[in-house]
Amino acid sequence: MQFTKFKVDNLEQFPKDLEKLLAKQLETIDEITNSNKNSYQEVLKPMQDLDNELELFFTPLSHLNSVNNSEESKKAYEESLPKLSKFSSQVSQNEKLFEKIKNITSDDLEEKKVIDNSIRDFVLSGAKLPIEQKKELEEINIKLSELSNNFFQNLLDANSAYELIIEDEKDVVGIPDSDLVLAKTQIDEKTVYKFTLQIPSYLAYMTYGINRAYREELYRAYSSRAPENAQIIDEILLLRDKEAKILGFDNYTNLSLATKDAPSAYTVIEFLEKLARLAKPQAIKELNELKAFAKKEDEIDNLQPFDVAYYSEKLKKAKFEFDENMTKPYFEQSRVLNGLLSVVSRLFGVEFKPANTPIWHETVKAFDIYKDDKVSGRIYFDLEARKEKRGGAWMHNWQTHFVDSQGEQHLPVVFIVCNFPASTATNP
Repeated sequence: MQFTKFKVDNLEQFPKDLEKLLAKQLETIDEITNSNKNSYQEVLKPMQDLDNELELFFTPLSHLNSVNNSEESKKAYEESLPKLSKFSSQVSQNEKLFEKIKNITSDDLEEKKVIDNSIRDFVLSGAKLPIEQKKELEEINIKLSELSNNFFQNLLDANSAYELIIEDEKDVVGIPDSDLVLAKTQIDEKTVYKFTLQIPSYLAYMTYGINRAYREELYRAYSSRAPENAQIIDEILLLRDKEAKILGFDNYTNLSLATKDAPSAYTVIEFLEKLARLAKPQAIKELNELKAFAKKEDEIDNLQPFDVAYYSEKLKKAKFEFDENMTKPYFEQSRVLNGLLSVVSRLFGVEFKPANTPIWHETVKAFDIYKDDKVSGRIYFDLEARKEKRGGAWMHNWQTHFVDSQGEQHLPVVFIVCNFPASTATNP
């Protein structure tokens, strides 16, 4: 089995190619729906093949838009979302296909579970609704996909737009050299230090920055990013509530839980409140200790959110004589990654070999995974923060491990994405 190479040949052409693929898939789905086929292998397995085909085609664009965001990727992604949402509604609201899947039976437990989940998902997508409500639900889903994309794009744009420029060396005293190397830059032939809202840069100053006013500025800039998202959140909440009521739920919480293990909203809230009750006494104790320490150190009478990371780091050094920067030289990126892969290899009896395959950025590392001398999967590591990359850390599967309708095994391919500080020649 050959892995699909990661590539998007033409971003401008991508939405048109997607439209052709979706039209072709709808033709195949119509053939399945109108046929006399009524078994799991004849109906649901080919449908799974189509899901995999679409995932292989669309995921590279979706991923690229998150990790190498550009005007071209943004435009292609925004044009593709309504097409995908409409396609999804057309399939999941297809009553004839729904009836066919409802009549499929199997003695295999795994197949039974897939059948049950498929029926549930059809119902939650509006397959049993009148045509007017189906159309309304389709419009809601298209709008929700648009709003969600706008929300994350606004955050990315806000992170990229903000810069805190510090000119005075005394305001960066105490910041680790590894962070200063990344912050140091030239503006008008003058050496300055630039801090941004990307997490590695943001945390560096919030944790070690001596200038309280700059910490406050950074904190407020981070906390008030993309104010236009407030309206988007309101729109999303209204649409989700409308969606839930169309589908017969009291609220969106109950609709969300329909596909989850938690039995009720009450159970979830009670669990969270129990955690809060158990954690609160210790949290208050630690906060009071931190307030007393800040008062003793710098006469801070009113500890603010932008002080917490800074004084927590100083308190840790005072109490435990521990400075994590002393250990950083021993955690060079490639050494840590190789160590991680070595541990996983010993635990699960697998081997990781560098993969000679296209990647989306020069810092990405790809490995093929071998089990008993046979390739069993592929994994990509994208570990470093950069301006055009979404914040946070996540794992995303590109290809699911499954056996298709022709009996061919498809191996798993996943992306591991993080936002660690970028490596340099002096701080690898």
